Amino acid sequence: MKQVKIIEPDARKKSDMECRKCGLKYTQQHYRILRDAKKLIYFSLDFDGNPKVKPVCHQCLREAALELNNNEPTEVEIHSKLNKKTIHTFYANSRDRQEG
Repeated sequence: MKQVKIIEPDARKKSDMECRKCGLKYTQQHYRILRDAKKLIYFSLDFDGNPKVKPVCHQCLREAALELNNNEPTEVEIHSKLNKKTIHTFYANSRDRQEG
C-alpha cells in the first residue's frame, strides 16, 4: 500500500505550490484559501523516502499513483494532519473505491 500525505498550506513559506503533473500553481496564501474552502488539495507522493518529491493536486493523484505502480490497481492510504487515514483503491479503468 502506498502512503501519501496531504500538504497543508504554510504561510511562512515563500515558495508556491505547484502540481508536478498538470502545473496547477498557487501561492501559499491562495492555497490556504482554496484548501479551507475544500476546493484544492495537494498531496506528497513520497513513496521512496525522497523529501524533495514535487506534490500533485487532487485531480492528478489517481494518475500519478497508477503510474508509480505500472497501471496496476493501487491502494493509497491518505494521511491528514489530524492523523485521519483514508484508503482509496485506484484502478486504470476508473473503478475506484474508497474505504475508511
